[in-house]
Amino acid sequence: MRATRVDNRGFGKRLGEHYAVLRFAPVWWHWRRSPPWAGFGEPLNGQSTRQSVMRRLIELFEPDVIVETGTFLGDTTRWLSQLGVPVVSVELEPAFFRLAKRRLRGALDVELICGASVDALAMLARRPNVSRPLLYLDAHWREGNPRNEDEANPLGEEVAAVLSAWADALIVIDDFLVPTDSGYGYDTSRGEPLSEAMLELPDDAIVAYPGTPATIESGGRRGAAFIGKGADAREAIRTLSSEGLLSEA
Repeated sequence: MRATRVDNRGFGKRLGEHYAVLRFAPVWWHWRRSPPWAGFGEPLNGQSTRQSVMRRLIELFEPDVIVETGTFLGDTTRWLSQLGVPVVSVELEPAFFRLAKRRLRGALDVELICGASVDALAMLARRPNVSRPLLYLDAHWREGNPRNEDEANPLGEEVAAVLSAWADALIVIDDFLVPTDSGYGYDTSRGEPLSEAMLELPDDAIVAYPGTPATIESGGRRGAAFIGKGADAREAIRTLSSEGLLSEA
């Protein structure tokens, strides 16, 4: 497991991060004993169908890297690292970055990056070995503001950065409004749901949503959007749509 920083924090602020970890530790243990929401502490919100979809997307699309934004405590990161593809996970909050780094010791082929997700995506776009990414975007809220609808989130910038940097990319967005199934939960930003309305998608991109109803999903039952750009990414989504796991918009 490797750790990289793009946040340009000075020595004094980094020293203070140790105390931030200590302050958060009691909250973390409390959450472990009494989860604050369904699926907490489980990969992909504990959603078994979402996990099946991710495995099939990786099998069909064959990405050269999986990029996660919003490491949090690293539960999804660890699960992704077991799928045979290098994983890069980006976390803005230094306390979560440090906790995840401790929890992911020994994880193979994982790189943790501390900094803004858009900055990290720009850095990854310059790497010659990152040409076919699968991205799991989950950086929707910050420390102290879980699912705070007044907190701005970087989703629109993230998607724009991905679609401008790579010709072939597969994007999965967590906590997204599923317009055909109100049983799936979603996050809001400044009063507006995370939805297609906040994204600018090119004509060659396709969008899909979960193909199975929320009533038969497990865990947190959070919504998701699946965006494919490039022939192979679009074909992967369409194959899963034909299998009933996704529903193309």
